[in-house]
Amino acid sequence: RTGWWFAGSAAVLVLSVLARHPYDIGAATVLPERCSTVRARILMQEPAGEMAGVERWARRATRRTALFVVPPDGPESVAFRGRSERGIFVTIADLAQLTYAPEAFVEARRRATLAGVRVVNGHPDASGYAAVDELGAEQRRQAGATHIVFRRRAAPRLALPVAYADSGWIVYELENGRCR
Repeated sequence: RTGWWFAGSAAVLVLSVLARHPYDIGAATVLPERCSTVRARILMQEPAGEMAGVERWARRATRRTALFVVPPDGPESVAFRGRSERGIFVTIADLAQLTYAPEAFVEARRRATLAGVRVVNGHPDASGYAAVDELGAEQRRQAGATHIVFRRRAAPRLALPVAYADSGWIVYELENGRCR
């Protein structure tokens, strides 16, 4: 009985989705033709929390291909990717996800090292993130990063253009020109 109930519930769910969003199910795909239509139908995360200002700015003022170096630890760093709709250089969570993909893990580990993450007693430690100088910023830029984000209270003074700043965060631009 449980199996029939589950199958019936699944069928009702599929039919209700198709009734709401009727797409051609013939030989063509079930997805709409344009990406903008797909984006309009997917509920994206809205900027929220302590990084809302940075996320909102990144979404509005940077290219979709921008790559942000954010503090690699903490939940706000992982959420930044979805809320800003921009790429992240690396997070500690990425390292855990890529453990079983050796080629990708090597690149993620290289990026984590550039982001100031080191291994202490077998665990990643991101306490070196804010200890960056112009050379470190230049290495991140050469690795493809376009912006670097710091908590305002821990931000180093860099000879780079400030792209965004609010009471909690500061974003340096790495893309336009080399570190001076």
